[in-house]
Amino acid sequence: MTKYLDDDTHVAINKAKSNYGVAAMRSGWVQRYHTTAELAGLQNNAEHQWRVATLLKLWCPKSVMNETLLYEALWHDAGEFVVGDLPGPSKAQYPALGAATKPIEMQARNDMGLPPAKLTDIQKKWLRFADLAECLSFMMCRRPDLMNTKEWQDTYNLAFQRGIELGLTETEMRNILGG
Repeated sequence: MTKYLDDDTHVAINKAKSNYGVAAMRSGWVQRYHTTAELAGLQNNAEHQWRVATLLKLWCPKSVMNETLLYEALWHDAGEFVVGDLPGPSKAQYPALGAATKPIEMQARNDMGLPPAKLTDIQKKWLRFADLAECLSFMMCRRPDLMNTKEWQDTYNLAFQRGIELGLTETEMRNILGG
């Protein structure tokens, strides 16, 4: 197995894991939007992952939704405990950044006892959609004025398109995303 974390990091995670899963619990405290001044400090990963799971439970077809998808929704960002929450736009602009940190996040999840689950292709699409839709829903609740920016309008359009491709209606998309 390829080793992605240094020995000190493995020791710290394993110590926390053996201490009643402290690392897994602390993974929820990772702050989101730390590079977006308007949203910094308003949401952590625990809140985000719960909202992703809730979106899936409410909108994902029963034929796709199962315990495995719900597990992934609740823990998909737990590995950020080690690398932090890297902004999606940064990973898009610098693909090597996302490629370099993904295996570290996966190793961290394994070390915490929260290994990534195997999802079907359609489940992966639903998780990606719910992850993006949650981001938009959060922003529109907390800072709807940001919807006037090109970045958030582009994100809205992408989420809307993904939802339609998954079979949601325009009315359902407006209920999920607002607007």
